Amino acid sequence: MRKVAIPVAILALIGLDQWVKHWVVANISLNQVIKAIPGVFSLTYLQNRGAAFSILQNQKYFFVFVALIFIGVIVFVLIKVPTQKKYYSLNILLVMIAAGAVGNMIDRVRYLGSSYIHDGGIALEDKENLSEMYQAYKALGGNGHLSTVMAEVERLPVAEKR
Repeated sequence: MRKVAIPVAILALIGLDQWVKHWVVANISLNQVIKAIPGVFSLTYLQNRGAAFSILQNQKYFFVFVALIFIGVIVFVLIKVPTQKKYYSLNILLVMIAAGAVGNMIDRVRYLGSSYIHDGGIALEDKENLSEMYQAYKALGGNGHLSTVMAEVERLPVAEKR
């Protein structure tokens, strides 16, 4: 049961994460605040190109590789954690962290791909790195919604290193 429930939970949370992000971008202006439950819960559309509080902003590949390491460690721990009830909260926490890491990796690949498409070119090293990140996303069970971005990146001319 656990071998099915954990991957399904991770995939469901990734789907929810991506849906919420898509909804916010489509329905809320940048820096706009929507008070869903006044005094309790609000949504604000902000863009953060780094980690918490924009630390390491615009680091192109760092976060993807960190996410891959975290996901690997989480999978290892999930395999080793006993199935006893006292470990359920640990399992839930690890599932949520793994889903967040994959969601961030998806966002990073989409952002980088879109940036290169906007620039009209990509350096060979960047193209190879982005392709590796995309392959990792696919290996983790990516559903292919980044395929369109990657297909456009593949058609870009290779530019000099910037």
